[in-house]
Amino acid sequence: MVKTLVKKQMTEIFRSYIINPKTNKLRSKGSSIGFIVLFVFIMVVFLGGTFGALAMTMCGVMTSENLIWLYFAMFSILALALGIFGSVFNTYSGLYLSKDNDLLLAMPIPASVIVFSRLLSVYLMGLMYSSVAIVPAVVVFFIVNGFSLMGLVGCITLIFDLSVVVLVLSCALGWVVAKVSRKVKNKSVVTVVLSLGFIGIYYYCVYNAQNVINDLINNAVVYGESIRKYAYVFYVLGRVGEGKLIPMLAVTLIVAALALLTWKVILSSFFDIVATSKSIGNIKSKAVKGNQKSVFAALLSREFDHFKASPTYMLNCGLGTLLIPVSAVLVLVKGNELGQMFDNMLVSYDSMGVLMACVVLCMVATMNDSVVPSISLEGKTLWIVKSLPTDLKYVLYAKIVVQLILTVPALLLCEICAAIALRMSFLQTVAVILFPMVFSVFYALFGLMIGLKRPNLTWSNEITPIKQNISVLIVIFAGWGYAALVAGGYLLCGLFIDVGNYLLAVTLITAVPCVFIYRWIKKVGPAILAAL
Repeated sequence: MVKTLVKKQMTEIFRSYIINPKTNKLRSKGSSIGFIVLFVFIMVVFLGGTFGALAMTMCGVMTSENLIWLYFAMFSILALALGIFGSVFNTYSGLYLSKDNDLLLAMPIPASVIVFSRLLSVYLMGLMYSSVAIVPAVVVFFIVNGFSLMGLVGCITLIFDLSVVVLVLSCALGWVVAKVSRKVKNKSVVTVVLSLGFIGIYYYCVYNAQNVINDLINNAVVYGESIRKYAYVFYVLGRVGEGKLIPMLAVTLIVAALALLTWKVILSSFFDIVATSKSIGNIKSKAVKGNQKSVFAALLSREFDHFKASPTYMLNCGLGTLLIPVSAVLVLVKGNELGQMFDNMLVSYDSMGVLMACVVLCMVATMNDSVVPSISLEGKTLWIVKSLPTDLKYVLYAKIVVQLILTVPALLLCEICAAIALRMSFLQTVAVILFPMVFSVFYALFGLMIGLKRPNLTWSNEITPIKQNISVLIVIFAGWGYAALVAGGYLLCGLFIDVGNYLLAVTLITAVPCVFIYRWIKKVGPAILAAL
């Protein structure tokens, strides 16, 4: 029974490799094998190779300094971080807030078997992710230092101990995530904030990784003493990797005790977890005075509600709303320096920095593309939109306006910051304000047109129309291409025309297709939407 339940849990985790989310049908064997091979390649070759290269950089130095324990301690920290990050959300959804609790409890299956199978699946996921970091370090260690029996026993013990610690910490953090998720009303916003936080931490680590590694190698003795003094537990883990008998026994006994305690706590609270996950709390009636809205305002509100309810939608189609203000701060801090750099690179051209600021603004604006998948996201509920007692063109207008509201105010702020930082003339300021605005309108209109022409209404997961949609790629690359074309055009004629006049001319040229696409959406768009 445990084997069957674990297989079910793992199938749910890797469901997208077996079932096509577009059709909600089983993939062919070749397709499933291909996705599994790709996953193995990413985990083993890419991530494993990355940690292996890092281990090659550190192992020789640590060995020469007689700090092998520090080598294993550092990779233990990386393995714990990767293991917890990879399994904590699986713990949250699969262990605490699983959707099949009622179904399994209705069967003649002991609660202990259900809990054990779920803990085992969490353990396997944590073992997989932590091994990606620690196993390459072990392999490199034996390549550099040669084989020894106690070293092998120590490394195997370390891998096992780390995987169990990942299980215990994942269960604890998963419990916290589950508790918070039940208390928070707007879970989508929280998910977006956490996701952006992880992205920020990831890029910060990547940006500073080389400096940290060099600093660690150059000051290994100093850091080793600090870890031994202030983080003794990692010193002991490092000694386990070295193959020291007493640390191996002590750490394994402590880890086993923690695992047993985790098992007892989760098993004893399993029914409370199930009951709490189904709780809807006390419902209080409250009289609310509603304000009458116009048809268009109601449609606009509907589009914003859909946008705010989906973390995937917000992260993938509204990231520009965050990046544009960040760009405004960057422009104020580094704008003048960057502008002078571009001016010095192409001294024959007038105010090259102004043109590049304008082009970069347009490219950042393309990060907001909510209008493209908006038709497809209606999915099987499209009949509701078509049955509304209103002209369908207003439905299309609302989708366009949402993207413009998400983009234009932040874009205006960034344009003003660019004008101040680059000390633009009046003509240049007007041009830099107008062109990205008109470009944003063109981008929204063009995006809706492509979304209407190439809808996907048969998806089973909203990731499909948002991230696996060729229309989104077409629109984004078209936006980037047009911005690059504007820059290339100035390189051809910039010797004969001021950058302000050039951008104003490009603004007028861009406005022409806006008019034609708008007329097409107004006249043809409703008929296409009604026929879907």
